[in-house]
Order: sequence, then structure tokens, then C-alpha cells
Amino acid sequence: MDLNKCNMTIKDNRLTPVEFSHRTKSGSYWLFNCSCGNNPIIRISSYKRGDSRSCGCLRDELSTIHGYRKKGKLNPTYSTWRAINTRCNNPNYIDSHLYLSRNITVCDRWLKFENFLADMGDKPKGTSIDRIDNEKGYYKENCRWATPSMQSDNRRCVKKISFNNQEKTVLQWSKEIGIKRSTLYRRIFVDNWSIEKAFNTPLNVSKINKNTSSENRAMISYYNKESK
Repeated sequence: MDLNKCNMTIKDNRLTPVEFSHRTKSGSYWLFNCSCGNNPIIRISSYKRGDSRSCGCLRDELSTIHGYRKKGKLNPTYSTWRAINTRCNNPNYIDSHLYLSRNITVCDRWLKFENFLADMGDKPKGTSIDRIDNEKGYYKENCRWATPSMQSDNRRCVKKISFNNQEKTVLQWSKEIGIKRSTLYRRIFVDNWSIEKAFNTPLNVSKINKNTSSENRAMISYYNKESK
């Protein structure tokens, strides 16, 4: 196996494999040359995944330049930048097929951390990076810091429903019209009801929640009256 080819697509890789060192329960370790002059012994799986790109000098340099390291830990903003570059640029990344096969890439500008930081700002607590259009890559206009619920609504696998010239997720419609999400999902995607029938089937008025719009409250009340 040509180890030099394993890591050739990783940006800023400073390591060159020299020879096998030893094996432990956690895997095989190799001796490497680092461009800074050090000779670290690194687990080969970390090198192949792109997790290890230097003896530690690269991380220290980035920490010194940007101040993005506290008490030996990398700042979440830097960790996010490193993660998106790994998943899109390293074919050895465990989920790389979800990105490389769909041509999901990181824009050239974001190959440098300082540009990513300038465009996105610090990562707010409780958020992670989210692509607004999941079929496009990582660049300023297509990315945002999003909460888990925002990301959940934006997943490729989330079902969306068009009704009354509006497109919303099942959860969003559930909150809007006052029907439990599981009930609405079952009606449309399991029982194959039409959107009209799923939305307009008489409901118990007492189950209308506080988020239900006045327009839909009137619609639900109307159909309840008609069904009596």
C-alpha cells in the first residue's frame, strides 16, 4: 500500500510516512517525518482519515495565529471548519460517500480558516453548521449556524407538504393546523390520504393548539360542524 497516496488530498498535510513502528490493540503505528523536522509516531488510521496532518505543529500555529485554543482544546468554530474540510476532501473519511458522490465541496475561500471565520463568525452555543440547500456545498451564501430543530427541518429526509400555496414540513404543518405530527404523517405517507383529506378530515376542536392560525381554526371548526 502506498501510504503517500492515502493522505494526498488532505489540505496542509505535513506528514510523510517512513516505516512501521509497532502495533497495539488500538491499531498500527508508523514513524513519520513532519515538515517542521520532528519525527512523530502516529496511528496509521488517524493519518489515513486525515485527523493527523502534522506532529502537532500545525495545530499550534493555527492556535497562535487565531487564538482559537483554550486550555489545550480547540475552539468549536475551528473544529467545525476542520470537520467540513475533512468530510469533503478526504476519501478515507467514513461518511465521505455522502459528500464526494454528490459533489458537495468546500469553496476555495474556505480552505483557509481565517476566511471561514470572517464569513461565518464564531459558532454560537447550541448550534452547528447547516447548508441551506442540502444539494449544494459549503460557502457563505449557503451556510448558517443552526439549532438542532432548524437542522431537523432542513434535512434531506424530512418530508415537506405543499398546501394552499405554502410548503412546510410535517412538523410545521402539525403545529399550524393542530394535528399531531404522527397522525398527519400516517395519514399522508402511510395511509396514502390526499393532502386535502388529511388536512380537512374533522378534528376534535378541543385539540386545536395555541399555535393554530385563525384561518385554520375556522376551517377546522367548519368541518367539525359539517360532520355532526
